[in-house]
Amino acid sequence: MKKHTVLIIFIALLSFQGFAQGFEMYKGDTVNMKDAQDQKQGRWIVFNKGGAFAGFAENQVVEDGNYLSGKKVGIWKRYYPNGRLKSELAFANNAPSGSAKFYYESGRIQEEGNWKDRKWVGNYKYYHENGVLYYDWEFNTEGKREGPQKYYFPNGNPMYEGDWREGKETGVLKEYYENGSLKAEKYFNDGKLDPGNTKNFDLGNAVERPKAPTGYIQPDPNAKVEKEINKELGSIPDGQFTTYFKGDKSKVDKDGIFKNKVLIEGKQNIYDGGGKLIKTNTIRGGKVVDTKSIK
Repeated sequence: MKKHTVLIIFIALLSFQGFAQGFEMYKGDTVNMKDAQDQKQGRWIVFNKGGAFAGFAENQVVEDGNYLSGKKVGIWKRYYPNGRLKSELAFANNAPSGSAKFYYESGRIQEEGNWKDRKWVGNYKYYHENGVLYYDWEFNTEGKREGPQKYYFPNGNPMYEGDWREGKETGVLKEYYENGSLKAEKYFNDGKLDPGNTKNFDLGNAVERPKAPTGYIQPDPNAKVEKEINKELGSIPDGQFTTYFKGDKSKVDKDGIFKNKVLIEGKQNIYDGGGKLIKTNTIRGGKVVDTKSIK
């Protein structure tokens, strides 16, 4: 009987040894494992080793999530060097698919929505750094803006309100002053502005809006605002604006919503030295989310 017991234990040890050799162990005994085919499996934690990730301490956690047969699946979390959460992305078959959340380094949420085929679909929200909603957009299944779209100032008052169809403005788009009063009504047809149907209003039409969040200083509507000057592009106010390549009105450089002279939502055309259009970037949330080369 004892001989049989010893034999069983010996076989079990051999089996375990063969199993263990099929995995590469990095940290602990339940994470960072590879199978016999050298594919990542189960939970993985990415550590900063040898300064591979700038700003992180040695062996600090950079991101963590799960693999299935070498492909990312489920929720993956990425961190800032201060340890706070930077993003939470749902993955399927190694590509972002499902819920997506991004955070400011302060810990407040920056944007959230759903990804499909590397595009936003459904409702999408982007927030100011003070936590107040900035964009409240809707995307169709093709990743194009569709239906009512809203923008807000940091004090919570509306900035823009309008409808989009197949990614283009359509009908009347309302623009507001930061104090909440109506600034303009602009009519769009298939994404193109009809200047003849644009109505502009002065600050005398201000209406009372809900009080701003605690700690926010309401701008003085009568204060003189000096526009910042960009030596190459000229005066760029916050809001809807268009810039041109070397001042040539036939060549649009950037078109969309600007904040602090930076295009945060719209289109950017890239030209070569001779003024030939070579590619177009789509900008959302101040980031390039799509690039199309022009042949």
